[in-house]
Amino acid sequence: NATYSSIRMGTADIFPLTVQRRKFIHAPFHQAAFEAWLEDFKKDAAAKGIAQAVIATSLAGVTFDKAVIARDQNQKAFSQTFEEFSGRMVPPRLARGSNMLKQYGSVLGRIEQAYGVPGEIIVAIWGLESDYGVNLGKFQTVRSLASLAYDCRRSELFKAELMDMLRVIERGDIAAHD
Repeated sequence: NATYSSIRMGTADIFPLTVQRRKFIHAPFHQAAFEAWLEDFKKDAAAKGIAQAVIATSLAGVTFDKAVIARDQNQKAFSQTFEEFSGRMVPPRLARGSNMLKQYGSVLGRIEQAYGVPGEIIVAIWGLESDYGVNLGKFQTVRSLASLAYDCRRSELFKAELMDMLRVIERGDIAAHD
């Protein structure tokens, strides 16, 4: 039951965009059901080659976070037009983004060569998602991803994100509870 809309710039349609406008009705939450899901996820992670020690350390004590789900369902950006969103988010980040391109130009160039992602795209996402590292968030990443993966709306997306997070932890790029 998606509704279809277009992102407009002036009067021209840029591209069609599917917008989910449904409110999801959730059954009452039961921690036991989440824990059973998490056990299945752990088995899946092990089957995909994630070390048991990483799985155990990273997912120990993880509980469902209703606040993460509530915030995900009420993101202001999803109720704005493209013009409203970009007008609010882009102008304050332009000068800093330009400085970041200059400051990290060599690193961004190596990333572009290795992965094919232009530095400008990386810097734009970096600015929008964290204001260049200023806003790192207050929620535990693993717990948040587990909660979002368990939630019925975009389970597969966040299950893959959680699996990738375990890989990042396994590589040693970040500690399990950072």
